[in-house]
Amino acid sequence: YLNKRIKMFVARSSWTRNMLMNWGINGNKVVVIPCAVDMEKWKPRDNCNETLRMSNFIYAGSINKNKGVNILYDSFKKIYKKIEKGKPFENWLSLYIVSGEFNNDDNLMQQLKASAEYRDSNFLRIFVYPWGQLSYILRQGGIVFVHPQSYDIGEPLQFGHPLLFALSSGLPIISLNQGSAQDFIVDNWNGFLCETCGDIGKAMQYFIDNPTEIERMGKNSKKRAIERYSSEKIGEKYKNIYEEILNEN
Repeated sequence: YLNKRIKMFVARSSWTRNMLMNWGINGNKVVVIPCAVDMEKWKPRDNCNETLRMSNFIYAGSINKNKGVNILYDSFKKIYKKIEKGKPFENWLSLYIVSGEFNNDDNLMQQLKASAEYRDSNFLRIFVYPWGQLSYILRQGGIVFVHPQSYDIGEPLQFGHPLLFALSSGLPIISLNQGSAQDFIVDNWNGFLCETCGDIGKAMQYFIDNPTEIERMGKNSKKRAIERYSSEKIGEKYKNIYEEILNEN
């Protein structure tokens, strides 16, 4: 019915397009046009001189197991314990959690808050921030965005706005190789697409061991945002679709 009545379907991501095709929608009628991003609001900081002195990781979204926050938290703790037992670590190691007020797991929230109350002035920092602070946090130095959600514990993203904001802000991104993350990330170019939850911790460790990669991959993220997600690019795609439909009539 839909194939006959609708001229064109617009999907926000390649994942959504594949989902529509699995439902029987003609793939020739589905075009991927993602959301645009405000390049002025979501932009890298002007001075990144602190990058080499920091290893910061950030997650933005609901605090619950369906989003994989427990995987991120466990990976972060393992990294901390590993370095604590090894050679002295000269950089800061910080985990930023930015979340709204809805769909949060109370027990997991208490774990994070308990950890956030602990401060090792020479090493470990965990912060929990409200959603309104996201644009500020993304512009801090040496940050890597981590999206730990898995097929096994929740629905994969159809379109992830936090990932888009991180991309535009010039951050490398670590995610499982699922959902809309496949559109945002080119593996080993502007982040890592991980095959397993355990690989997320390995990717985080990579940036700790190679802090200069944060700047390199971050620049590539910004380049990808400009090329694919600017208002001008998205507007042009919609214009072309409308013209194509009108010309058919």
